[in-house]
Amino acid sequence: SEQSTLMLESGPPKLALENEVEKSLQKQGLAIENIWQVHGRYLIGPLRDALLVVDQQAAHERILYEEAIRKKGDDSTPIQQLLFPLVVQLGREEYTLALDWMEALKEIGFDLRDFGKNAIVVDGIPSQVKNWNEGEILRHILADVLDGGNSPKLPQKENLFLSYAKHGAVRDGMKLEDQEMFYILKQLMECGEPYFCPRGRPTMVKVLRRDLDKLFGRI
Repeated sequence: SEQSTLMLESGPPKLALENEVEKSLQKQGLAIENIWQVHGRYLIGPLRDALLVVDQQAAHERILYEEAIRKKGDDSTPIQQLLFPLVVQLGREEYTLALDWMEALKEIGFDLRDFGKNAIVVDGIPSQVKNWNEGEILRHILADVLDGGNSPKLPQKENLFLSYAKHGAVRDGMKLEDQEMFYILKQLMECGEPYFCPRGRPTMVKVLRRDLDKLFGRI
């Protein structure tokens, strides 16, 4: 199972974000104790004069994408070491692509090595990935890049990062702990483009208190 293969984390886990971001959220009334997950899909929290509603998957895609494009061979990239190395068997084209893009995959946190005969060994995965699923995410990423599935007009490396974000993000129905919810919100606010996922979907909406008041006939 997924739980049995993941788990030793190396490198500093990036759970401590900039104090300024946390203080900014708290000034607006958003604190870890008043964020809720609804329908396994949305994160909801009260602001001073509004409700903030965040699509957890779209938000996490944006976070993963911006982390990927910022990586420049940084050795401190947080990696979850697998308890047991996993041999992932690939098709011939996926295997060739994996070898070609081995360094780029390592930059975003995949710890890989060639095993020969259309197979690679995975020793570790990016610590932010939520859908490892015994190597399926890697197969999906490589297949997407080969198909140009995200955008045929984009360079392969850009499609690699888009696919990584799409397949590595939290999914609908995935229960998040309080710390994880607050972490997603803080990281989202640090992104260069926090309002849309890399594929163009909104990550958040703000429902103003006055609009709620109108709905209930208070004004």
